[in-house]
Amino acid sequence: MNNIQKHSDKTFEDIKHINEYGAEYWLARELAPVLEYTQWRNFFSVVEKAVEACANSGFNDDDHFADVSKMIDLPKGAQRKIEDIVSLTTADREIDLHEKQLEELKKQKKALMQLLLTGIVRVNVQEVS
Repeated sequence: MNNIQKHSDKTFEDIKHINEYGAEYWLARELAPVLEYTQWRNFFSVVEKAVEACANSGFNDDDHFADVSKMIDLPKGAQRKIEDIVSLTTADREIDLHEKQLEELKKQKKALMQLLLTGIVRVNVQEVS
């Protein structure tokens, strides 16, 4: 049995992060050992190919991957900045979709208001007793 097959959804849930907006994401440096990459540079080249494939498919790679950096602790209290990559999820894409839908609804509202204000469309108002 391939060692990767021993991992379950829970493995990925354990390293999942959630931002302040509720969107899920994963850090590449945390995914690498789960996918049995022992060296960051080997996994980084795979991630770079994934980013390139995303762009070649007509998608904006910035919508799916983001470069980030973080500080790691070194011996004797020192710290060092390391680069990482965030894999964004469908939640981010859903937010974008809802924002686009909201913009479309705002345009429709504006058009309807213009029709009402110019008198092209009239509304029957009934008196409430």
